[in-house]
Amino acid sequence: MTEQQQRRSNTSGRLYGSYPAKVESVEHPKGLFMAQVRLMGLWDSATLDTLPWAEFLLPLGCKPEAGQHIPVELGDIVWVDFPRSGDTRYPRITGSCYYAPDYKSHLPAGQPGKAAEGEPPAPEITLKDDLYSRFGISEYKTHTGAWGIVHVATGTRLEISEAGIVIHSEKDSFRSSTGKTVEKIGGDYEQSVKGAVKIAIDGAAELSASAITLKSGGAVSIEAGGAFNVKATKADFKLG
Repeated sequence: MTEQQQRRSNTSGRLYGSYPAKVESVEHPKGLFMAQVRLMGLWDSATLDTLPWAEFLLPLGCKPEAGQHIPVELGDIVWVDFPRSGDTRYPRITGSCYYAPDYKSHLPAGQPGKAAEGEPPAPEITLKDDLYSRFGISEYKTHTGAWGIVHVATGTRLEISEAGIVIHSEKDSFRSSTGKTVEKIGGDYEQSVKGAVKIAIDGAAELSASAITLKSGGAVSIEAGGAFNVKATKADFKLG
């Protein structure tokens, strides 16, 4: 048998190249970040206890206590190779398979987030864009320069684009700071509130403007625990 024939018939029991495989388990007996895989078409009849555990080809920057890891799930179809000279005892997951049976693509669809009236709408996601959608969160970076995160179930959206920054919540919204908070706005500032407004300040409060207008559709109450002082060059009061 020639050397070329020997490589083709794989008489050495080693596998070279990349192979599609199905994830059969993600619960490593020693708690390691590994997955048990079954090579499709080659190990279909193998029992689960004989299948090897595969390590992952991790992104650059991964080192002790740093980097990124992306888990697989039971039933995922992945690409596997055998970097230790084709030794099938040591597979390595290098990526996911593109699933498109009968030429029907099963890539995740872009989940457009919601926006309030007057806010820039979410961009339409195409195959030109970078999209990651998993565990109910969709993150996108578009070829036009927008980046955003969407909570798929509600449409809550955070986005940075050429149009500006959009922070839209379909539920409650919270913001806090243990230190100083500074906002500098070069243009107009508007707030629209449909419910009640309550502002509690432990320290002193100061409002400074070139002109101030207060309007109320009903009664106005002012309560002071100490002195109440008003200083003006002129004061007009109109009743009725």
